[in-house]
Amino acid sequence: MVGAALLQQQANLPGWPSAQGVVLVLLALAVVLHQRGRLGGKLMPVLMLCLALVAGFYWAAWRADLRLAEELPRAWEGRD
Repeated sequence: MVGAALLQQQANLPGWPSAQGVVLVLLALAVVLHQRGRLGGKLMPVLMLCLALVAGFYWAAWRADLRLAEELPRAWEGRD
């Protein structure tokens, strides 16, 4: 819900290349921390929280993009 609330504060919907980049960086960081073990125990909950926030943000952006893409046929414009 926090990610969706953050999206509501944006003037424009984010681009999808940025979404893929952010998610890939967070996932790569999670994998590295998990494999190292030492830092992963303390930082993993924070990283998972960040990943959930980003996932909620971009899920809401994806749904908003789907809704905004719907439109009536151009032939119906100006007709009662």
